[in-house]
Amino acid sequence: QAAASAQTICFQCALQFARANCFDTRCVVVLAEDMRRGIVLLLSAVAAYRSIVAFVNPARSTQRWVAAARPRERTGAEQSLRRSALVRAVPDGDIIDVGATVQQVVENTQEGEVGARGEILFATQAAIVLCVVGGGVPIVGNFLNFVAGPLVMLSGAALIASAVYELRGSLSPWVVPAKSATLKTGGVFEYVRHPIYAGLLLLCFGLGVVTSSAPRLILTAILWYVLDQKVTVEEKNLAQRYPEYPAYMEKVTGRLLPSFD
Repeated sequence: QAAASAQTICFQCALQFARANCFDTRCVVVLAEDMRRGIVLLLSAVAAYRSIVAFVNPARSTQRWVAAARPRERTGAEQSLRRSALVRAVPDGDIIDVGATVQQVVENTQEGEVGARGEILFATQAAIVLCVVGGGVPIVGNFLNFVAGPLVMLSGAALIASAVYELRGSLSPWVVPAKSATLKTGGVFEYVRHPIYAGLLLLCFGLGVVTSSAPRLILTAILWYVLDQKVTVEEKNLAQRYPEYPAYMEKVTGRLLPSFD
């Protein structure tokens, strides 16, 4: 039956190929016959192999076909050995009971007095994380971008301009005061001790927000650290030059950010 089916398929394929390519039908018939003979020989060899295997060991042949048809089931001893090997592979105390751990965490969240556990702080933390993940603040996102961008830059520029106006000839880029400098405590210096540095930080931060540039914001944080170190050295020199500077520091607590005490 398989040989007859192979012969029919070979003849049909060969005839269709001949009609499509305008070949001589007699040549194609010869080719189809050769193909049929090859398929018949192959099928005969497979059948002979199966017959020999079944004759030599019929029980093994049956087990092989049944095993191929269904997955192998482990015995109780094998499963016990597998579990013991897994336990030996994991150090003592490192096996985690997930269910018990989850239950303990749930009990931990239910402990304490409501209102005194820091719910507001946790809610604020979660809200900020969600805004970071979501890429913005719902509803007021555009307003915050304006406040943290152009408005902050304008505030920084205003601080720098006011400080330069107050300092005039006392302005110097170094941590050591100029010989002709005098201590300035009026104007914008009544709210922040180093308004130029504060203005620089606000300008850089606002520019990072406007341009949505993470590197600029990171560099602004680095600039804050550098300016804070510079201010520490500069204020030591100011205290040595001007005896009234320590009292000014106690009065104006804002170092790099304005204070309105």
